[in-house]
Amino acid sequence: MTRGPMSLRLSIILMLAAAFHLIAPVGARSARPAETDDQMVQRALKASGMTSQMAAFSDALLAAIPLEVFPDEAARNEARSFFRAALGEEKLSAILLQSCKESLNRDHLQRVLEFHQSRLGKRVGQLTEGTLSPASLEAMREQRHFSRTLDKERLDILERIVRSEQTLELNLSMLSALFHGLAEGALVASPSQAERVGELRRRLGSIEAEMKREAPRTMEMAVSVFAYTYRQLKDSELGELASYLESEPAAWYRDAVHRGMTQAARRAGVAVGELMAQLRERSDRQGASRPRQNKNK
Repeated sequence: MTRGPMSLRLSIILMLAAAFHLIAPVGARSARPAETDDQMVQRALKASGMTSQMAAFSDALLAAIPLEVFPDEAARNEARSFFRAALGEEKLSAILLQSCKESLNRDHLQRVLEFHQSRLGKRVGQLTEGTLSPASLEAMREQRHFSRTLDKERLDILERIVRSEQTLELNLSMLSALFHGLAEGALVASPSQAERVGELRRRLGSIEAEMKREAPRTMEMAVSVFAYTYRQLKDSELGELASYLESEPAAWYRDAVHRGMTQAARRAGVAVGELMAQLRERSDRQGASRPRQNKNK
């Protein structure tokens, strides 16, 4: 059965939300006492593998935007360039760094680094490396019902992981931030298009509402993403991972990353919203300036 736009949007953004939490630091070393706060946070962020996923992050967010937002395909391609500029490695790293520092807890951060230095942490890093590659995302989409083949004990552990990572909440918060940013940017760039922006807000609002109604199906998709990615882990290892993710240090790091990613999504939305408003104004002016053909000739 062919999936509709909502199903596709759910899968794209959900894969993104899950994948960024699946990516784990590989070979992280214990923090040195002489490290500054910035150095310690940057080491954790770099070890997480996020920098290698920046292009996929921006492209996945772009794919979640309704096509009617773009005047044409050329505008969508231009928006892709804006997205990559707004969410480039340097800018996104700075946003995440600031987000972690706003509520910095060195003890929690040290515990996060220690976990990812452990045998299980390294194993998780190996399994999740390249999660946002096109091939991996396609494989996970094809295996979106993978969780249905598992026994109840393993499913219960996977649901603990999804709940502790707040994958569904991040899924919705990133889309909401992105959509509000689009409308905000469009209105700032072109106040004269208030009516059109109002229509955009209503359309985006209906998508958000539909996503909330789709929560049960989204939960199943999230469990399947984790189930497929961690299919090589034993139940005992999966349980150990779930226990770590439910800990205070893991929750602190998760919340900091959530804030940063949501902020990044909103900034990108504003940038693209401004661009789309400018392109529409230009298109309207060009249309108005074209000489009308005399039908009586």
